[in-house]
Amino acid sequence: MVNNKQGKITMSLSPVFFNCHDRPIRIAGSAKYYEEISKPDFLADNGLSIEYTPSMHELHGLQSSLRPYLERGVAIRHHAFFPGLELADEDDEKSTQSVALHNQMLDLIAGYGEQIITVHIGVDTTVKLNPAKAVDNLSSLAERARKLGITLSLENLRRGLTSDPHIVLDWATQAGTSITLDLGHALCSEFSMNGGPDIYEVIRLFESRLAEVHFYERETDRHYPPEDMVLLGPIVDALVQTPCDWWTIELESTTEIQQTCGLLVDHGTGIGKM
Repeated sequence: MVNNKQGKITMSLSPVFFNCHDRPIRIAGSAKYYEEISKPDFLADNGLSIEYTPSMHELHGLQSSLRPYLERGVAIRHHAFFPGLELADEDDEKSTQSVALHNQMLDLIAGYGEQIITVHIGVDTTVKLNPAKAVDNLSSLAERARKLGITLSLENLRRGLTSDPHIVLDWATQAGTSITLDLGHALCSEFSMNGGPDIYEVIRLFESRLAEVHFYERETDRHYPPEDMVLLGPIVDALVQTPCDWWTIELESTTEIQQTCGLLVDHGTGIGKM
């Protein structure tokens, strides 16, 4: 990683560290529809890949939003975040709406960027979920995604049913999806706080299905970056022993992304080529 004349942190085109399969770790930044409009440009200008979250109310504009970055050769993955419309809602009308919205997004991302999309179950903890419906609807989406050449990946959450990594793994296994490990969620989850498995056990549980990592240190009212690598450094050491090769720094502030990227790359460089 180098500083150019404009003071921007720019990732080298050569990989800085690798996972256990000798694949380069690709570092992305999250870009959400409600954040600064210039954020994707910042990520692209600084050599980072992008994980993009569109507005559920403006999915029709998804392709046009991604096209300029894809034309620049930026790697993009997809993040479906539809609060209020739960895939496993006991209310059949709402769960049907959620499935339809996810299907719409699958159709729109087909052929656009990396063909991997992260989905959630249990974002709205006030909604009563039906576990059987969770597996059924997740399976239906995963099958549709496969027909389109897309991989569906289920994210662990901080609260609710999917704060339990065993449930995440069980649902992902039954539905045939991959898993996105959100470190902040796992480290601060209600399940972990009540005696659940530590982060190293979670990594072991998820390893065979791990498609992506969301990288930051903790979540309360927002996502917080690491100030150093005391906590996250050993976790990075464990993660490079998995096949996962895409890590998204999921922070809103570009300054925090820049600082976290520096910490991550410096630590990764120290690990050396696996």
